Formats: sequence, C-alpha cells, structure tokens
Amino acid sequence: MKAKTMRHMTGPNTWMRWVIVPLVIAGTALGSALAGEKTVETGAAPEASAKPDFWSRTQLTGDWGGARSWLKDRGLSLDLDYTSFYQSQFSGAGRHDSDHSGRVDLVFNVDTEKLGLWKGGGVRTHTEYRYGRLNINPGGVLWPVNVGQTLPLDAPDAITVTSHYLTQKIGKRATLMLGKINAVDLLAPHFFYGGWGTRRFMNIALVAPPTGLVPPVIMGGLVSLKTDRLNWILMAYDPHDRTRDYWPDGLFKDGVIFNVSATHATKLAGRTTTYKLGGIVSTQEGMDLRDTLLPPDLQVPLERGAFNVNGEFTHRLYESKDRPGSGWGIAVRAGFSDGNPNPIAAYVSGGIGGTGPFPSRRSDSFGVGYLYYNFSDELKSGLLPHLEFGDEQGGEFFYDFAVTPWFHVAADLQIIGPAVPSAETVVVGALRGNLRF
Repeated sequence: MKAKTMRHMTGPNTWMRWVIVPLVIAGTALGSALAGEKTVETGAAPEASAKPDFWSRTQLTGDWGGARSWLKDRGLSLDLDYTSFYQSQFSGAGRHDSDHSGRVDLVFNVDTEKLGLWKGGGVRTHTEYRYGRLNINPGGVLWPVNVGQTLPLDAPDAITVTSHYLTQKIGKRATLMLGKINAVDLLAPHFFYGGWGTRRFMNIALVAPPTGLVPPVIMGGLVSLKTDRLNWILMAYDPHDRTRDYWPDGLFKDGVIFNVSATHATKLAGRTTTYKLGGIVSTQEGMDLRDTLLPPDLQVPLERGAFNVNGEFTHRLYESKDRPGSGWGIAVRAGFSDGNPNPIAAYVSGGIGGTGPFPSRRSDSFGVGYLYYNFSDELKSGLLPHLEFGDEQGGEFFYDFAVTPWFHVAADLQIIGPAVPSAETVVVGALRGNLRF
C-alpha cells in the first residue's frame, strides 16, 4: 500500500481524518466482532466479575467476555496494537510535504508452566506489519526519524516475525533467552528509551541508540543474572541482521558478537537510580573504512574485529507512590569504539522524560531528548574528496496524550543537524495515534 501524499490537504480536520478516525472505526469494528458471541458451554471462559467500562478498560476490545483473562490464567496472552503516523517536513533539503503511514504489532506470549508443560519456560513472538512510504531520512539526516516506519528492515507491506525465542528460568536468579530476538524489544521496559517508536520517542538514536554492533534483529542467546549488587546481561549472537531469517542457517559463519553489561540499581535522594557499564566485541572482520569509495572487489578487510564500550545513568526525579514503575526522570547514554571498522567513533544521547508529568494526567508520557553522533575519522577521510562528512546531532520532543487507556495520540517534533555540514537543519513534525486492542 503506497503512502498517501497530502500536500494539498489543509485545515484542522486533516489529522483527524488520517489518524483518529481510522483508529476508532477499525477498533470499534474489531471490538464488535470479538464481543459478538458468548459461549456458555462447560469449561468455556467465564464472564469477568468486574468489568471496567468502555472508557477505562486497558484494551479497546476489553476482556472478550472473560476470554482474555481465562487464556492469561492458562499461560496465553496476546497484545495487538495499531499505530498511525502523519509526518511533515518543515525545513531542510528535499520536498516539504506530508505523508501518512501505519503499522501493526502483534505480541504473543506463552507461559509453559501455566500451560501445564514445564516449569519456568516461555515463548515470545513479535509479529510486525508496516505500510506506507514515509521519508525516514528527510533532508539527508543519517539516523531514521521514524523507527516505526524503518523496522522491520527491508520489509514494507510484509508480515514479518521479528522475535521468536524461548525463555527459561534457571534457579531464582538467572533467565536464558534463545532464538530470534528483536533488539528493540529488549529496551521496552525502559522508562526513557525503547517504545518501538510507537510509544515514546521516534528517532532511532533515542529509541535504541545505535552502537554499530547490535543489528535490529539478532539470532543467538542471552542470559540475565541477578546478583546481590549487580544485574548482568550476557549475550552472544550472529553479527548479521536476521530480520528475514527464520532458521539458524550459517549462524556464526562470519564471526560472533559478545555483549556484556552490568547494572547497579540504588537510591539517590530517595529515588531510583541506576548505573550501567557495558562492552561489545565482534570477531567479524570488517572492511577498512578508508577504502569506502573503492569498488567492493578492491576493498581490503581488516584483520581485526570491532568493539564498543558504553555506559548509562538514570535517575528518577519523580516516582508515583501508588503506581510502581510510573514516574519520570533523566537518562544519559554514551559510548565509544575503535572507529574502524566500526563507523561510530563516539556518541551520547539522553534527556528527561517518563510518565505522569501532571497529577491529573498520570497515563500521559513525555520526553525531551538530545542526540550526538561522532563518526570515525577513517570514514570521513574515506569519503573525501567526493563528500564532506561530519557529525550528526539534534533534539526531539514528544507528548503522548492518553485519550483513553487504549487510545493515545502523540505530537512529536525533531530538529536535526545532518552529518553533511553543508546541509540545512532539518525540522520534522509528526502526529501519532496508537490503538491498543
């Protein structure tokens, strides 16, 4: 489905037509279909004893006459989201037009213990579909300004399973994940980063800050281990993006990436604070960035791999007393690498954000973020004299308004200085609607 160009459409009803109306119509239709028939057979899902009303339920379609709760109690849960984007470029090189697009996310979780299989196990599947042709690199910016229209990679108008992996608890402190893993999913619990571009920030540098060594979809294994003072994450995965792969063919053929991080959670001024330090090492041989403009058959691979060292600091400035996990604060990530073959020499991103900025709007969320990426000197020299290449930096602001718990509308504004020094500053605005079925 091609993106719709709306440069000739004006007036206050444009965003309602393309963002809100389709969501409400689609959601109401699906809700009616799912709630249309109720079974009374023995062993069927019971009717929920206390049903939230239409405006306060967490999903548009509610509890499906008790079926959703019945399935969850037996280890099966399903979350379906539809997100619609309306994006406009206000300044910078290229066409200053507006376009509409959207995506669907389906997350299915299985708890093997509740299902009566084995203790401590689970299966997670994340299926994605995106349509439209939004300009994700307006004005020559390097990092995509809309993750929801960037991922899954090379898969517009196609249903793609980006996560399909097993989980297994090992004792009381360790958990193993094995299979195909959407790397953006791993950041979902974060109060500032993460959110898939459908919940919080939209620029990939603030959704899942690139390090140069973590593909969007990885295939391999992850172990999380909790100790008395530190939470460890140990990962080993194939160096290639595996978005379109469903079998481990050629796994580790070109090397392996080891990713280790340790997080210390504590209290500072009585509020939650975390310190994180991580390191990534790749054994894959990369091409010398100084040969960037040479034909592929003349490029010479380096005999060494690549690395990245990174750290993160977060501190909650406000925490809700009656809603654990809700609140807002500051977050900063920074890292550096070898610079060749890893093209990202150093970076920093962060800002302030979270949920419940106002006492009367506890389900809303907001964020003000900054990004700066310093690209390697070898890459810059390899592009000369044909292209002068510098660093990219900018900022993003969003406010996500909870119309209901199942329907959110967000406004987003980004101001980016592209990596090409001669390029104009790019200003991009977007409206985003998210419907949770």
